[in-house]
Amino acid sequence: MMVVGDSISHGAEGDWTWRWRLADWLSSQGHKITWVGPYSGTHGPQSARQARPRPPRFPGEAETTYPDIVGLYADGVPGSFAATGHASYWGRQAVQTRETIKDWVSTYQPDYILILLGFNDLGWLFTSPGGLVGVMGDLVGNARQGNPNVKILFGNVVQRSFIGGRQDLVDNTLEYNKLLKTELSQWFRYESPITYVDVATIYRCFPSICPDGYDGLHPDAHGEFSIAIAFANALKVDWHFPGDAMQFGTIPDRPISTPNNVVAAAVPEGIYLAWELVENARGYEFRARIKGLDIWWSDGGSSTFVVWYTWVYPDQEWEFQVRTKVTDSIFSAWSGLVSTVAHPSTAPGPSNIHVTPVGGNSFAISWDAVSGYSINRYEVIVWDQDIPGAWTGGYAAAGTSTTIGGLLNGHRYAIWVATWVNLDGGPAGGVPAGARQVTIGAGTPAAPSGFSASNVDPTTAHLTWSSSSGATGYAIYGRALPSGKFTLSGTTTLTSQDVGWLYPGTWNYEFCIAAYNGNLESDHLSCATPPVAPGWSKRTRSELPADASNITFISNTTAPVNGTNMADHVQLQSLWSAMQATRAAADAGLGSNSSISTR
Repeated sequence: MMVVGDSISHGAEGDWTWRWRLADWLSSQGHKITWVGPYSGTHGPQSARQARPRPPRFPGEAETTYPDIVGLYADGVPGSFAATGHASYWGRQAVQTRETIKDWVSTYQPDYILILLGFNDLGWLFTSPGGLVGVMGDLVGNARQGNPNVKILFGNVVQRSFIGGRQDLVDNTLEYNKLLKTELSQWFRYESPITYVDVATIYRCFPSICPDGYDGLHPDAHGEFSIAIAFANALKVDWHFPGDAMQFGTIPDRPISTPNNVVAAAVPEGIYLAWELVENARGYEFRARIKGLDIWWSDGGSSTFVVWYTWVYPDQEWEFQVRTKVTDSIFSAWSGLVSTVAHPSTAPGPSNIHVTPVGGNSFAISWDAVSGYSINRYEVIVWDQDIPGAWTGGYAAAGTSTTIGGLLNGHRYAIWVATWVNLDGGPAGGVPAGARQVTIGAGTPAAPSGFSASNVDPTTAHLTWSSSSGATGYAIYGRALPSGKFTLSGTTTLTSQDVGWLYPGTWNYEFCIAAYNGNLESDHLSCATPPVAPGWSKRTRSELPADASNITFISNTTAPVNGTNMADHVQLQSLWSAMQATRAAADAGLGSNSSISTR
């Protein structure tokens, strides 16, 4: 027998796998089965090198490859099974297996192939339900070229817990399973019978809840039994395998411990965080903060025993903790604190980023070159703000301008640019610089109305205005009265702003507001001056500042990131979390929930 599948069948290190549960049942019923295929074991943890962040690739650029690490099964799986083969691999798509199945079947000559594929094709939006059925039909035909008499058990696609913005995955899975069941009868051959295995009905994973999956998709110990029982039922009912029906067995605990020997070290890329591998871990979580803060600045996941933490500035001291993951809701205790002072050799993001929408699905972006470093490339980071929980996409740029296409008309996108430099260990990216957000397909918004200025205290002004249709943000201009020149004080995506350090008093300054879509900006003719605070009076002209350079935004700012304001930069924190979710989803083989591609 040969199991043909993806990560659901491959399993991760420490898993029993449904393949073993089925093999164990068959053996208990007296069936002597040889399990064959090009792969062995489970999906092993990444190496430290593989966990190092990589830049987005240029079109046509080869993907970096790493030696395959074969993972171990659970301790209770006998060595005789661990030494057998299978044809399942993490992230595998049916469209890939279609091209290899003929050689696999020809080489190993299985009597039966058990197919459980298709989630990645639908999840990563590679094809439609009808298109996937066509791929599966080709796959069956190619398998028969390898062995005209092969018997085929064909599993449908399971659901997963809901991903925001991916109702299409729910609907397409249902449609595909319906089409597959209907079409499968057309693929029947007397010399090569084929039957439908309804895994999705037995496997308890749904958009609302997924008790059979440890991460909302991949089977835990109970889920492994569920899938095995689906195929066991098919073997018994459709293929008349004698013996007792397969039952759920004892669900073993998955003991874990807190990571030991956690260390943090300054490296040219930023900070290298490492610990000892924990047996039975399904990954790890870590959290980080700048020393002296009570609140953790970031938290994220790692599929292996290292983290390359690259969003740091020189001379910042960072603290870290790590814990082991069993499921999305079960973890070990946190490790003790470790810390180190960063001395990165990475480059800052570029300045003077300029963004304008182009046509109905694109934007053009340019920036000033970053000097003083060996530049490898720039990365334009794009994040859809109109899809809840959307993941991010990264695009490589060799120069200082590019056009990003394939976006959704009418959607608002947050945009950042990171600089990747050449280091001895390979390219490394630093903290990105933010650009103005842009709405695709929209033009210059109208100027805001209702602009007013009041006082929080004698040196802090509170500015408010009405939202402007089509605006992705607002630019505030300020000047010192009576004759100072207007300069850009800052930008915000909200409709209010506190501005401080207005000495000798807020009433000595004038502010104006403009709306923008990217760098398409309305005029800033709507202006206001805060009133004189009670108990104060206007100062003489000689006592007024010459300009408005001392204006400081108090909150809601979209100011550039630097080492001083990083701890309070909400937009950067949000981006970091979104990029962590994107990378974790890619590691788990989950499809994008955004209108943009992931790395």
